[in-house]
Amino acid sequence: MQLELLYTTKGTKADSEGSLQSAKYNLSYLELPVLAAIKLGGAGEVHLGAYASYLLNAKIAYSSVLPTIFYKITDDDLKSFDYGLIAGLGINVGKAQVGVRYNFGLSKIANTNSAELVLGNSRIISASLYISINLFR
Repeated sequence: MQLELLYTTKGTKADSEGSLQSAKYNLSYLELPVLAAIKLGGAGEVHLGAYASYLLNAKIAYSSVLPTIFYKITDDDLKSFDYGLIAGLGINVGKAQVGVRYNFGLSKIANTNSAELVLGNSRIISASLYISINLFR
C-alpha cells in the first residue's frame, strides 16, 4: 500500500469554433492518492488505486477576437472536490523511482448550471511523468 500527498497543477485550453475565442484553464489541487504498489521484481512496480483531490486555486484566462460570448467561469463554478482512478508504472533506480501515471477523474468538474453549459461533462483526465526519492529505503 502506498499513500501520497501531492500538489498538482492541471490545465487545458479550449477554443471556440473557428478559434475566435479561447479559454486557458490552470487548476491547482492538493491530491491524496491511495495506491496498491505491485512489485515486479526489484526493478519495477505497477501502481493501481484511487485519488481524492481538493481544488486550491483556479486561474482561467480568456482571449477573444470578438466581444466575448463565453460564460466566464470562476472558482465558484468548479467543484472543490475531485476523485478518480489511477494506473501507473514505476522503475526503481537505487533510492529513486521514475514513472508514468494516468489519472481518470470520475466527477464532473462543473459545479453550476452555467458552468455545465460551457464545460459539459468535462472531467479531470491527466497523464504525468514523475521522479520520486525514497528517504527510508
